[in-house]
Amino acid sequence: MATDKRAQRTEAAIKTAYESLLQASDGKRIRVSDLTAKAGINRKTFYLHYDTIEDLEESYVEDISADLENRLRSHSLEEYTHQRGLMLEVLADFFDSNRDFYTFAILKDGNGSSISNRVETRLVQHYGEVMQTVYPLDQDQAILLASFILGTMLNGLRLQMSGVTNFSRSELRGLITRLIPTGLSSFGLGLHFED
Repeated sequence: MATDKRAQRTEAAIKTAYESLLQASDGKRIRVSDLTAKAGINRKTFYLHYDTIEDLEESYVEDISADLENRLRSHSLEEYTHQRGLMLEVLADFFDSNRDFYTFAILKDGNGSSISNRVETRLVQHYGEVMQTVYPLDQDQAILLASFILGTMLNGLRLQMSGVTNFSRSELRGLITRLIPTGLSSFGLGLHFED
């Protein structure tokens, strides 16, 4: 039992140190030596928990992706189609209700962030698979459409939450719900979105 608590404390120290270093990194690569110094542990202890920094990042990708996918699954594709702003609300609610670091990792550090890119890729793959169950799309079409939809929404949220734009949530929702169907209609795949 004491070993489990010690392992949990070490895990928490590693993650706290990583989050702090990433937020202060200005895009610089985090080294194991920097992380272990910040966490107050030795390299051997780090390697008992993770093989590499990328392995640590993957744990964040797994957690964030699972949470977002579960939230997206709470509504059907038909619901998203008939309530055009619903998906944006689900994504925005995730960031409103989640830890500051998740918001930073996905939205504010979204340009070039390994975590951000990997989470977005997983969401696109998941949503592409869902689209294929409803619409007559091949895998490439579904991935492209899912990328367009999710990328547009996440980029809109990135711009809003980083202060680049001053849209309110309802203004952003209104603009994106007009932009996405217009863009999708150009694919000529017979997708129909209701107001």
